[in-house]
Amino acid sequence: SFDVTLGERDPVGEVAFEETETEGELEWLGLQYQNVTPGMRESQGLPEDIEGVVVTDVAATSPLIDEGVGPGAIITEVNGERVRGTAEFEAAVESVGSGSFLRLYVQRFAARGDERIEQGSFAIVRVP
Repeated sequence: SFDVTLGERDPVGEVAFEETETEGELEWLGLQYQNVTPGMRESQGLPEDIEGVVVTDVAATSPLIDEGVGPGAIITEVNGERVRGTAEFEAAVESVGSGSFLRLYVQRFAARGDERIEQGSFAIVRVP
């Protein structure tokens, strides 16, 4: 015999996001994001050493769609500078001049696992 606890399971491949005051949005980039939180680390099985911002939504018109960036992707660097949260991410993006290129270092992880699906992909977009 076994003791079993029943409950709802997160849909496979989807990331549960938390409502926090650390959410941000870059309208011109069509990107919504938030800090990687302890709850997200636990629920999604993310490694303790991962820092950055997790993408919560990407508009259909975003240039990041063509680069394969979607919800659940974690942006850890902007133009070679590490970002640990929304404030650093926004400051790094704002420091890039108009007409320049923005290079984002993106990592993806399997749902509920320490396994990286993709590590080290770059999304490059031109700043308007």
